[in-house]
Amino acid sequence: MATENINKIVKYKKKKQFNYIAVVFALILVYLGAQIIRWNDQETIRMFTVQNAEASTPLHEYRGIITREEIIYQTPESGLVNYHVREGQKVGIGSTVYSSDESGEFSKMLAETYTDGTCLSDKSLLELKTMFTSLDTEPDSSDFYNAYSEKSEISASVTDTFLYTAMSQLFTEQNVSTLDRVTSDRSGYILFQTDGLEGLTARDVEKDTFKESNVKKTVYISGEERTAGSFAYKLIPDDTFTITFMITDEDLQRYQDKKYINIELISLGVTVNGSFSTFSGADGTQLACVTISKYGSHYLTSRFLDFKITDSSVTGYKIPVTSVTSKNFFVVPREFIGKGGATGNTYGVYREVSSYADEQGEFVAVSIYAETDAYYYISASSLKTGDYLIQDGTSNRYLLSITAPLQGVYNINRGYCIFRQVEILALTADKNYYIVDTGTRFGLSPYDRIVLNADLVTENQIIN
Repeated sequence: MATENINKIVKYKKKKQFNYIAVVFALILVYLGAQIIRWNDQETIRMFTVQNAEASTPLHEYRGIITREEIIYQTPESGLVNYHVREGQKVGIGSTVYSSDESGEFSKMLAETYTDGTCLSDKSLLELKTMFTSLDTEPDSSDFYNAYSEKSEISASVTDTFLYTAMSQLFTEQNVSTLDRVTSDRSGYILFQTDGLEGLTARDVEKDTFKESNVKKTVYISGEERTAGSFAYKLIPDDTFTITFMITDEDLQRYQDKKYINIELISLGVTVNGSFSTFSGADGTQLACVTISKYGSHYLTSRFLDFKITDSSVTGYKIPVTSVTSKNFFVVPREFIGKGGATGNTYGVYREVSSYADEQGEFVAVSIYAETDAYYYISASSLKTGDYLIQDGTSNRYLLSITAPLQGVYNINRGYCIFRQVEILALTADKNYYIVDTGTRFGLSPYDRIVLNADLVTENQIIN
């Protein structure tokens, strides 16, 4: 009987339990993997610590137009003109500038000498090499417009170099006493080209004068036949020249009291002092000019040049350019901002609400980001365009509609992004940093931590 009962025992399979721990662990791994991928795809948000005030020379770079005394001489009679000096060479009173060959006999002898394959001296070859190098490296913001004039200059310079060498050889071998030689009546630098702006003064400059495409160079070469009264040569008496340039309202305020100013001639890398003045052009354009008494011979064939004003050192906080951004704020008259709230010490406005029993309206706390003599720049998440504000204690109303941008940075001292206004005074010479005012209310303080790249964050974003 006992055996029979034993045989009737039924065996059940053990029921498997759901492994919640494994599922949770898998979800955690998936989450961590997603965060790692997301973190790798995002740029790292870095910070910059604001340094104490420091002095810096800002970058104020300009492009100006050159004016100076330029005298154009004309041929007294017709004939073939052969130059006896190189372009850019300085001559004294009584020096032979060119000869006029009415019969053409001398020009024939010159052509024969030239076509015989006259060899250039080492000095002549060096001058040509220097010319080509300067055309290739000289900074110029209008490389395309003057391509043809540069081509003419190169062609004329090469031709004149050969002809000058041939003429020097011919003068030692032939009797050329019958030639009509023309001498200079004053000392100066000799040029064989025009651009139509000879005689221009600083006071004649207008906005359109700076359109470089309007300047057309004409280059004259030796051996050309000229009629009486045509161009012979141009003479620039000395190194003095004036640079006239357009200025902004900020520039006018900064420099209007200066009589002299230091500038850096960028192409030469030298700093020079010159007399300075500001004025309005004939068309009302705000202009300034600086007159320099040296280095003019380096720009004999130039009408425009780039330079920097270098004597305007400023003091302020130095912050990266990338940390600065712009944000719009409501602009509200100062009289509509007051203190209230639970503590009575919170800045805010009274917003008109039709269903609100209190005539003063509903108090809304605001954040103030900047101020002027008449206005505050404010922000509040509960305010919107079209709201009416009520002046405390009066019936005056103000329609909330005007917004304006402020430049600023994101301060992260509290672990999240708070916009702080900055007033930019200057850009450093390397263009990587701004110098900002140290006295801006609601602005920065020494050792504040700010976001290095403002484009990566938003207001109130938490920074881990």
